[in-house]
Amino acid sequence: MSNDIEVKAIYDSVGNFFQLTPIYRIPKYQRSYAWEQPEIEDFLRDLKKCFRKRQMNTENESHFFGQIVCILDTLTGTDKKLFEIVDGQQRISTFILLASAIIQCCNSLVLRIEGDISKNNEKTILTKRIQDLKIRFINFQIEVNSVLTKVNVLELSKHDKAYFNGILEKPTLAPENVSNERLQYAYGKIYALTNELTTSANLSDHIGNLKTMEKVLLEDFYILRMQTSNAKAAFKLFQVLNNRGKNLTEGDLFRAESLRVVEEHPNVQLLVEASWDEILTDKPAVTAIFLRAIYSSYSGEALNTNSLYLELLKEFLPEHLLEEVDHVSAGAVQLRVKKVENDVAVLRKIMEGQWCYVHKGPVEYWDRNRLYLLINGLNHTECLPFLLAAQLLDHREFNKIVQILERFVFRYVVVCKLYTGDLIRLYNQEARHLREHISSYNVARLIEKLSPLQDQANDEMFRRLLDDLRYYRTGKSNKPLKYFLLCIEYFYKWYKDGAIGVPSNNKEKVHDFNDMTIEHIYPHAAEGAVVNGQLEPLKNTIGNLTLLGNEDNKSGDNDRFIAKIPIYEGSSFSINNDWLASHNTWELTDCQNRSALLKDMACKIFKI
Repeated sequence: MSNDIEVKAIYDSVGNFFQLTPIYRIPKYQRSYAWEQPEIEDFLRDLKKCFRKRQMNTENESHFFGQIVCILDTLTGTDKKLFEIVDGQQRISTFILLASAIIQCCNSLVLRIEGDISKNNEKTILTKRIQDLKIRFINFQIEVNSVLTKVNVLELSKHDKAYFNGILEKPTLAPENVSNERLQYAYGKIYALTNELTTSANLSDHIGNLKTMEKVLLEDFYILRMQTSNAKAAFKLFQVLNNRGKNLTEGDLFRAESLRVVEEHPNVQLLVEASWDEILTDKPAVTAIFLRAIYSSYSGEALNTNSLYLELLKEFLPEHLLEEVDHVSAGAVQLRVKKVENDVAVLRKIMEGQWCYVHKGPVEYWDRNRLYLLINGLNHTECLPFLLAAQLLDHREFNKIVQILERFVFRYVVVCKLYTGDLIRLYNQEARHLREHISSYNVARLIEKLSPLQDQANDEMFRRLLDDLRYYRTGKSNKPLKYFLLCIEYFYKWYKDGAIGVPSNNKEKVHDFNDMTIEHIYPHAAEGAVVNGQLEPLKNTIGNLTLLGNEDNKSGDNDRFIAKIPIYEGSSFSINNDWLASHNTWELTDCQNRSALLKDMACKIFKI
């Protein structure tokens, strides 16, 4: 920040900031109202503490609510000062909600004593208080371009502007979006506490309590207003001084800066704002995952934990360094943000395991389901940067990539638990390389890059660690185990036919990953004569486990093996009706033989 830019810091009570008809505005690039239950509860605790101090006639409890960063301007058509709030809208909005709650409580008391001539003095006092508070915190009339005009003290950004102004006049107004619901929740809680603390059967005490609450707001609540006439200086303060409000996410910051950069181009700014409305519809943690994936997919590099926002600026918003942004540069910003919006839409699909292409052959439903198994069955999202780039390829190439990654990840990450840092680095580098060589990229390169890592997870290690793939009744997820048994089923015929070439399936059967259960061949809860001392230690290992549909598993439950043979014969799983049902008994050697078979199959299937 250059030395010739003046930043004025004023520490004072809220009452002194809401006097002489102040005008506050939230710029378009700011997020909507964000305070939720934790922040509102903090505010209510502070309010109650200050109120009780005054009520007990002890020393007043002054409370500092943090800073407000604003740009000083003038309301068009007047000589009135206007403050554009760059940071602090959550605080200032909540102060006004409290003022509105006090007004509402005063109005209710006026209605209670309406018509009682003996209470005319009290009614006059309350009416005057209501009028004064409305002028200070809600709205007032001034001359604008020679026309007497009602001006709101505070106007929020687009999504909350109409609702906020409406709820101050009509608290029962129905919310239209999530941030409206937050405002409704905040007002409801603040009004409830204000009413609870001030209500008294004694009219004099009731009026006095309302005055006490008003003094708390005006005299006991303090803020630090940091103001400048320079927008860029104000925004830099905003980035480093956000300490009391609900923490801004990287998405919030990136949105705010991109909208600020194009502020001199209103039509472009509307397009950028619309893109951000779409980008930020997910939970903040999910948005952060998407933005990190997008950054890595383009840059080829991973991000440090706390550097996302700054790196996003460097990669996608270099215009933030310009003193002035012309129309061409503003258009470039809009196109880049639109690209981020499109990439987020793709990542949402991938995260859900949804295919990103029009459904057409030779890629069948069975193939498309592999994406779901990779992301949701194996919980592997580290590949998002690479898959985001890979979806630029033909659907057939994308399909090959997904199936290579699926088999590799199960072996290298899930079973052998080898270091993922090398794999993540590979994903990022391959994503950038793919983007730079879209027309010539093919899966042979990916296999070449993954092979040295696969060599670390050799057959000996893989077979040994498959013994750790066990069934857990509680505490750990059985998804990897279910995935493994499902793959054994899918590639059973390919293995029987000689395991030649790339693992393949006739694709006629697609089993719902969520509509199958893991079956214990020797019962999990064996009782009486069914108990087998040799099988008990092995009952949760892969040799004693298979898959069944939910209903088949329920019907078999803890029956003896001989009683479940008809279920295996009628099973839709080939390995059950072809191999398992061919057994007449289930003893230690049978379990060991099945374990050896599954390991042999695994070494063939999970190899790129």
